[in-house]
Amino acid sequence: LVQRELRFYRVVRRFRPHVLLGTSVHAARASRLFGGKSVILNEDDAAVVPLFARIAYPWAHRIVTPDCLKHEAWGNRHRTYPGTQKLLYLHRDRFTPDPGLALRLGLRSPFGVVRLSSLTAHHDVGQRGLDRLAVSDLAARLAGRVDVFVSTETADPPPEGTKALSVPPETVHHVMASARFVLSDSQSMTAE
Repeated sequence: LVQRELRFYRVVRRFRPHVLLGTSVHAARASRLFGGKSVILNEDDAAVVPLFARIAYPWAHRIVTPDCLKHEAWGNRHRTYPGTQKLLYLHRDRFTPDPGLALRLGLRSPFGVVRLSSLTAHHDVGQRGLDRLAVSDLAARLAGRVDVFVSTETADPPPEGTKALSVPPETVHHVMASARFVLSDSQSMTAE
């Protein structure tokens, strides 16, 4: 955390932005230190990510969350919006899935996508993800009807009976839109 913060400071000192907008815990302090403003976006309850809230919110000029978190009441710096953070980039007015992209990437329909998170973030402590044996069992039950592709953050091979989903990251939402199902232990991909 400290190393990332120092790197962030160096970039901000060199660039001198007037406003830092984003989900980085470092943006609020860096903007204050170098005379800018900060807008911190967060989609999680402070109770779920208390370290983020404790480090970022006291320094932030604005805190922006979905309106389902308006009860957190961070004072006049807190702004809410109707919807979810994922709709900022996946709303139908901004994202149109390319139904042919999956086929061009070598994924023949019907297929499903399983996402296995590494669960190494600070808010994942004590959490368990999808069981690899259960994913293998799902693939066995669907064998011959639906191919099961696994996207994972780890170097582990995909569970038995599945195939590794090896696509450019910028195409994953198009692939998910073409899938028969998406099963995920990643909070972000589940919401997407």
